Amino acid sequence: MDRGKTVIAVLFAASLVSAAFAVKEIIDVYKIEKELKELKAEAEGPVEAIPITILAQLPKPIKRVPIQAKEEEIAPVQTEEAFIPHEEIPLADEYQEWIESECKRMEVNAAYIYALIESESSFRTGLCVKDGGGHSAGLCQINSVNWPEMEKKGLDPLDEFDNITYCISLISKYLNKYADAEDIVNTITTCYKAGERKAKELNYYLKTCDSIKERMAYYLSIIN
Repeated sequence: MDRGKTVIAVLFAASLVSAAFAVKEIIDVYKIEKELKELKAEAEGPVEAIPITILAQLPKPIKRVPIQAKEEEIAPVQTEEAFIPHEEIPLADEYQEWIESECKRMEVNAAYIYALIESESSFRTGLCVKDGGGHSAGLCQINSVNWPEMEKKGLDPLDEFDNITYCISLISKYLNKYADAEDIVNTITTCYKAGERKAKELNYYLKTCDSIKERMAYYLSIIN
C-alpha cells in the first residue's frame, strides 16, 4: 500500500514539473512577443491617439482641383501681330502673308522676293509659259527642270503657295552656298534665272540684276 502511494506521489510530482515547464514556456513566449512589440513601437515612433471629437471634425475627402493662379501672376500670352498687307504691292493678301512668313522661316529678305517675283511674273498668278525646251510656272516662274525635285518634296509647281515656298528655299540655299560672293544679289539672281552652271559662265551677272536691286530698295521702304 505504501509503495502504491509512493508511485502516485512520484507521478503527481512529475506532472507538476511538466506543467511548470509548460507554464514557463508560455511566459517566455509572452515575454518575447512583448519585447518584439516594444522594439517595433520604438522603431516606428510613438503614435498619438486622435480623440474622437477631432475625428468627427475632419472634413470629408473632396475632389482635387487645379490651383488657380492669381490674375496678376498669369503671364500675358505672347501672340504674333496680325499681318498687315501692303496696298502698294499688287498681290493678294494671302500671298503677301505667305511670302513674308516663309521668308522669316528661311531667313530670306522678303523685299528681294517681291522684287524677284515682279521680275518673273509681274505678280500674275496662274502663269505657265514655254521657256526654252520646257516651261516655267507660277508667280516665281519655277522652271520645269525643277519640278521633279518639287514633287519629291510634295510641292506642286502650279500651286502658288508651293511655288513661293520652293522659290524661297532655292534663294536660301544660294545665300548659304555663296555667302562669300562679292555681290550676293547678282550671284543669287543669276543662279536663280540661269541655273548655277550657266551663272558661272555669265560671271554671275545679268542685266536684270540691276533692276532687281532697284525694286528691292523700293520694297524695303514699303515693308520696313
